[in-house]
Amino acid sequence: DLPALERFNVSNNKLEKLQAQALSLKLVDFDMSHNNVTLLPDLSLPALERFNVSNNKLESIQNQLLLPNLADFDMSYNCVTLLPDLFLAVLERFNVSNNLVERIETLTLPKLVDFDMSHNNLTFLSDLDLPALERFNVSWNKIEYIQAQTLSTPKLVDFDQSHNSPKLPPKLDLSALGGSKKIKKQSKNPEKSKRLENPAIPIIPKIPKLPNIPQKKSKTTKQF
Repeated sequence: DLPALERFNVSNNKLEKLQAQALSLKLVDFDMSHNNVTLLPDLSLPALERFNVSNNKLESIQNQLLLPNLADFDMSYNCVTLLPDLFLAVLERFNVSNNLVERIETLTLPKLVDFDMSHNNLTFLSDLDLPALERFNVSWNKIEYIQAQTLSTPKLVDFDQSHNSPKLPPKLDLSALGGSKKIKKQSKNPEKSKRLENPAIPIIPKIPKLPNIPQKKSKTTKQF
């Protein structure tokens, strides 16, 4: 028992289970990435600000998370299929990339600024109320439809929806998404996009066409 512990790093071990009762209530930074944990227990850590559970074997988040001061939550590279209703009042950065998430339940994240949902199995987006969101990454999913009218993101400035289904409507009404200044749409040919983004492959510039020069007619000599 370490009641005064503020930073705890147990990353890169072979942990399969987390004993919540052994954690200090003064814990601010908790890194348990790169382990074999499959389930998070009920957690009540009033001082926790940064929580890293990336690269584990989490399949779901079913238990109660009482983390009133959590600002940075990284649960990337797991096996989560459903993102449940979460209430994290001051969360600003949420990384759920490289999971198996198929749908998102109602999220209560009023302070969320950066949300990474890339590399999952989402097929549609709707019913998201994220008033502080500025950066939203849903690239490399299977999204066929985005119901913009039910997305409340008035501060969104960076929206990456690249590498999704070609069925996504080409004319997407972004008025409900806020002032999106940087928007990456899906690529019709992902392989081509990969190639163009690879700096190792030179891009040969197009040779401009030369203007057509009219040829002078040669004078014919009369034969007598």
